[in-house]
Amino acid sequence: MNVPYESGCLSTCRAKTSAKLRFQNRGHAERSSVVGEGGDGTESKHPVRALLSSGRPSCIPRDPSTARRPASALAALAQDDLQFCQLAGYAGNVLLTGYTGNLGPEIARQLWAHRIFALVRNPATAPALRNVTPVRGTLDELPEQLRPQIEVIIHAAACTGFRAPLVELRRVNVEGTRALLDFAAGCPRLRRFIHLSTTCVAGDREGVIAEAPMQPVPDFVNAYERSKWEAETLLLASPLPVEIIRLAIVAGSEMDGSVNRAGALHHTLHWLYHGLVPMMPAAPDSRVDLISTEFAAHAVASLLDAPAQHGRIVHATAGASAPRLGELLDHLTGIFVRTHRAWARGSIARPDIVDAATFALFEDSVRQSGDALFRRVCDDARSFLPGLLHPRVFASSLVAAPSADWRTLADRVFTWLLSHDWGRQPVLRHAA
Repeated sequence: MNVPYESGCLSTCRAKTSAKLRFQNRGHAERSSVVGEGGDGTESKHPVRALLSSGRPSCIPRDPSTARRPASALAALAQDDLQFCQLAGYAGNVLLTGYTGNLGPEIARQLWAHRIFALVRNPATAPALRNVTPVRGTLDELPEQLRPQIEVIIHAAACTGFRAPLVELRRVNVEGTRALLDFAAGCPRLRRFIHLSTTCVAGDREGVIAEAPMQPVPDFVNAYERSKWEAETLLLASPLPVEIIRLAIVAGSEMDGSVNRAGALHHTLHWLYHGLVPMMPAAPDSRVDLISTEFAAHAVASLLDAPAQHGRIVHATAGASAPRLGELLDHLTGIFVRTHRAWARGSIARPDIVDAATFALFEDSVRQSGDALFRRVCDDARSFLPGLLHPRVFASSLVAAPSADWRTLADRVFTWLLSHDWGRQPVLRHAA
């Protein structure tokens, strides 16, 4: 039976405790070589060593000068960290892609006992965390100088545009993954390759979806789903120690509702709030599987805490706890009535749940009307809403279950979106 997870990663807590015990039990001569640079007891400036001696969380503002270090200095720093992490019981060096996306910063926070090299286009604008060293690069230009040090790769980067052309989606989601696999093959210390996928790879599958390869090939609602399925197929054919986490819809933070980057869910909430979605194509018992940013990152941390298993697939989902679409719409209607006069007056009503044929007739009427705004809304809806015509539940082997009730998560995310111009205002957060 699933139990709510605790904030943070249990593995890092155990690693920190283990490392502190080792540190406290060392002899004076050995301890002085860690705490002081010259054995005089002065505090070390090494970030991981400072963590052990102070007991402070490592997720505090890092030295911004690391972002400007040359490749040779980064490689030397990684080697130094690797040796110390092995001595202290830490996981070692992690290469993280997608650090500036929706999940990257939270993954880094929950893996604060790991030394993370974050692949970013511009290190100067990357979120500042003490355990993170931004490394300039892309999936087309990977940091070759770090190959000897990398032990874990977490691939969180992706093109998530539901309406993007398949050729563009394949370039990032498939060929970018292929490039990273080629890079990983040249990492002599590599132990894990964790890929963040999506439950959307289920396409038109219905019923209970197992944590298994999606075969035979389903029909897909959009090109994004196909590209992520193709990436999974590529990964599972690799001899490398690949593991896959399929994520449900990441709504936002369960703490404050914040959203790093607005996606299809948030655009739909915007259209709903303004009365631009009079109907939705769905099966009556379809569920909307929502998870928080923290829970998604926790799934990554939990997988790292478990022994490696080549080809393993894990679902980070709410599963049977996910609300049915009607329940979610009823709850959102209650929120909208309290915050929008038109909803309170009854001028805007809850959307009807209709079948595919009825929604197609609605789309035809919109096209004939020539209304540009409604056409845009329909195009957005057509890119993902038809997935709700296929009711399903995602089975999950994760021990932990989402700690935030879906109602609480929906409330907080909507409140944040409303106060931040529907995600168009930047997220301002102190490193923590």
